[in-house]
Amino acid sequence: MDQIVKCSHERSIHLFIDSLVNQAYQSWAYRCSSKDAFNKGLCLSCRKNRCNKLGYGVNKIRSARSAKMYLKTRDMMPFKVFHYQIKLHLFSDKNMTLLEQPVKVSLFGTTDERDDISVTV
Repeated sequence: MDQIVKCSHERSIHLFIDSLVNQAYQSWAYRCSSKDAFNKGLCLSCRKNRCNKLGYGVNKIRSARSAKMYLKTRDMMPFKVFHYQIKLHLFSDKNMTLLEQPVKVSLFGTTDERDDISVTV
């Protein structure tokens, strides 16, 4: 029962332990203006210190103000999840709506692959 109802502060202890145990798979947090913007994938850039490791080995960044950082985690160790961002530029000499241009994506990785993922714009 204690695993179902947990305070988010207690979760931080587990995330820190995970950063010690799984140093090769440390989670990353991304600076973003809001949770909604992060969930839309608008803040996955690491340029200009916009992301940082979570837990042990965090990079110290001096800043005049605090920043909101967001991340996604799995429900169990290792907590790290991978973010994929696909940018698409469609060009046509005809004026077509997005519904007339169905787009599907395939992801290929070292351990798994996924074909025909529908893209909703």
